[in-house]
Amino acid sequence: MKKLYTSLFLVLFFIKAGIAQPVINSANYPAFGTVVTTHEVTETSVTPGSAGASQTWDFSSYPATGNTSNSSYVNPATTPFGATFPTATTATLSPTTGGNNGYGYLYGTSAYSEIIGFGVDATTGPDIVYTYSNPQRVGNYPMYYNTSFTDNFVGFSTFVNGGYTFNQYRMGSMSYAYDGYGTVTNLNGTYTNALRVKLVQDITDSIVIVGLPNTSTSQTRTTTYSWALATGYTSLFYLSYDSTWSRYF
Repeated sequence: MKKLYTSLFLVLFFIKAGIAQPVINSANYPAFGTVVTTHEVTETSVTPGSAGASQTWDFSSYPATGNTSNSSYVNPATTPFGATFPTATTATLSPTTGGNNGYGYLYGTSAYSEIIGFGVDATTGPDIVYTYSNPQRVGNYPMYYNTSFTDNFVGFSTFVNGGYTFNQYRMGSMSYAYDGYGTVTNLNGTYTNALRVKLVQDITDSIVIVGLPNTSTSQTRTTTYSWALATGYTSLFYLSYDSTWSRYF
């Protein structure tokens, strides 16, 4: 499945201006109250184009025809699961369908940023909170064109529903590469001195219901391309391919 997005802000990596090659840095980390608006494009024929220096990427023929969603950066201490993640330096709030609120918790320094957990504040049913025993790295700083890194992560959640205890296990790996910069065009205009980041994630989620013999497991591979301005953390275009397969035993 392929997903495309244009948005006002880009979550999880932050940009510092450069004269020729944009530099990914922690200096422009979004302040609490920053709102992220994403417009989905329901188009399946678009391709990410080429990597490399001084590239031109033109997405002006793909209008925002899908859903629009808003997320925001908030103070972790003001969130329902802030006490579970006392070391978090920022949190993201993403309302979902059905009135549920999803919260992501990040810890950041001048050298790196990483996801340490997330939670769903459910309107019906139990809340779900994942804590990462091995956090998911989402940025190493500074990061220049043709640099990359890889990371492994492990998370766990447990909750009770309908009298049963559910244990959820997550493990995954990711690779992150700053693979191009140049000029990007979308429906709003043409932007120079932009960069592209490619992210590939492999995630395995398993659910064990205590007292029952079966385990449900799903595996997802997601490849994401993100284009952003070098003058802030403005996202110009976001393209995501994902595939999921499940088994029950």
